[in-house]
Amino acid sequence: MNAALIKNIVMLFSFFLWTVVGTAQNYVPIKDPKTFQQKKEIMDSLIMLEAGQKQDTNAIKYFISLSDNYCYFSFDSALVNAEKAFRLAENCHNPQLIAECYSLLASIYHHTKDLLKEEYYLDKGLQFAMKNKIYEYELYHFRRGLNNLCFYKGDYYKAARNSSDGLAKAELVNDKKSMQHFNSVLGYIYMKQGNYKLSEDFYQAELNISKAINDSFLIGHSLLGIAELSYTQGKFEKFQKNFEKSRQEFEQSYKTLDEALFIFNKMDTKKTGMLFAPRERQAYILNKQALILQATGKLQAAIDFSNKTIALADSVSCNPYDIAEFYITAGSILNDLNRPGEALKKLNKGLSIAIDISHRENKQNAYEYLARSYKLLNIYDSAFMYQQLFYSLRDSIFNGEVQIKINDISRNKEILLLNQDKKIKEDALVRQQLIRNVIIGIALLVIIILALLYNSYRIKQKIAFQKELNRQQNESFNAIVALQDKERKRIAQDLHDGLGPVLSAAKLKLSEADASALTEKEHAIYAAAAKLLDEASTELRNISHNIMPATLSKLGLVIALKNLFDSISYAGLSIHFNAHGFEERLTEETEISLYRIILELVNNVVKHARAKNLSVQLIKYPQYINLTVEDDGVGFDNIKIQSSGKGIGMSSLRSRVELLRGKLEIDSSPGGAGTTIIADIPYEG
Repeated sequence: MNAALIKNIVMLFSFFLWTVVGTAQNYVPIKDPKTFQQKKEIMDSLIMLEAGQKQDTNAIKYFISLSDNYCYFSFDSALVNAEKAFRLAENCHNPQLIAECYSLLASIYHHTKDLLKEEYYLDKGLQFAMKNKIYEYELYHFRRGLNNLCFYKGDYYKAARNSSDGLAKAELVNDKKSMQHFNSVLGYIYMKQGNYKLSEDFYQAELNISKAINDSFLIGHSLLGIAELSYTQGKFEKFQKNFEKSRQEFEQSYKTLDEALFIFNKMDTKKTGMLFAPRERQAYILNKQALILQATGKLQAAIDFSNKTIALADSVSCNPYDIAEFYITAGSILNDLNRPGEALKKLNKGLSIAIDISHRENKQNAYEYLARSYKLLNIYDSAFMYQQLFYSLRDSIFNGEVQIKINDISRNKEILLLNQDKKIKEDALVRQQLIRNVIIGIALLVIIILALLYNSYRIKQKIAFQKELNRQQNESFNAIVALQDKERKRIAQDLHDGLGPVLSAAKLKLSEADASALTEKEHAIYAAAAKLLDEASTELRNISHNIMPATLSKLGLVIALKNLFDSISYAGLSIHFNAHGFEERLTEETEISLYRIILELVNNVVKHARAKNLSVQLIKYPQYINLTVEDDGVGFDNIKIQSSGKGIGMSSLRSRVELLRGKLEIDSSPGGAGTTIIADIPYEG
């Protein structure tokens, strides 16, 4: 075994060891001291808050934030806090935060380069988001994360299937940015397959959507896809020896790249929230222009552009898969310039990055050009080894592309077989109908058809009548409830503003009397009259408050409920009240209805439950309000009460919830197991 072969085996073993060590590490170090200190301060402040956390959405967000910051210090701690957040989110039945926890767990395993577990949580999160119709996480977190993972692994089949489903969902919910993204991905995949016509359709759709959104960055990004398609077509035409067509494609690609570069040069480099920084895209464009110059034989200009690309990438911290491609491009150009020694340095640098991030396509290209470098150096055993590595990786990626084609072919076959089977069944049915018509006769068939039509007409009329009746009943009930609440508010206001001042004036007049001049008997009468006036004022306030508390209209639902619970608490009953998400007031009608619902529930507990503890939780989510009332009382037989018709209060409660288009769930049974009542009421405000 000669020295060159031994050297290459050692080098490959080093790459393997580096990959294993990189995968096994349990955190991603932060190189910038300032960034490190900022993350450390955030994490320390979060740890200090842990003791005061309650089992609610704030606690979930706390654990999520803590886990996210731990990613840069300790994998184990990040995972422990993510799992705490996940369990708590499930207990709180919060789909939005459960989806965020799936995304967080995938991110943690992405940091540790555990691609299998990252893919597992992305898949689980995608299924959960689809089931619960959480479109933001489905389209922006899980599907995009899976696409990135597929490209790292070279799994174009799964990326195409995932992107096709994502595009369909984005069109369904009219999410323009997601439509732009998935059109871009599909354009890239079909370009890699060599289906240039379909690729062009997707890229053009991407550009049209980007222009409709009027987003400069997305327009520039779309132009890059179209430019890469022209470059790829130019290489194909050159391989087919259609040199004039190849030249036109390369010129078009270069022109489109200049157009994109002009857009990125005008953009604000400090703007945040973009997928890539403008200067990253500038480096990307320089690299593509270097490839075009290489393809057209302008090698010195190509290597100059490539060196500029690498220098710019080092200054702006580009993505590692782009940096790997930049070094591999430089090595390829240096091979064409017959400078294989310099090419080896660039290619090995690019290969080491590609191995570190497990990017199969970059590894494939690096193997191909390394084989050529060693061939130019006349080191044929090393050239053969890298050529074999290239073939092996290329075939595995190609098989993924073949799966797409096989899937399309098999799908067409399935459609053809289904159509044939359908036609056979239809022909058999026609023959049976002809035989039946001969035997039974035309007259009987007409009678049956008329009877069916008449029956269908009656059913439709009945359904329409029932719908109209239900609508009128709902409108009547809504009007009655609204009128009752309005009348209560008027009576409460009249009592407070009308009778209240009269009683106050009477008390004031009575206090003006000279009590010292009264006899003992008159003084007793005077004191009794003053006491009765005080009691009358207190009773007036109580009646007014019961009819319609002033705090409800002035200070809002949460303050009114707190005052209510303070007023009805007594020895032996402990009331716990929690409200979240009510920073802004609800509509007056909704606040009154919620107050009446809660008042009815609490009165039932006070009158019948014989409970020691009562918990009332009110949470406002983005699309609905959740009310949970739970006590440890004696419980009741809900089915029996409904069937007997005695539960007037429960009937009124259900009607109020239905008025708000909500759902009511009652979990109770007699025997001391307590009662839990949950109401989910749609609300967007």
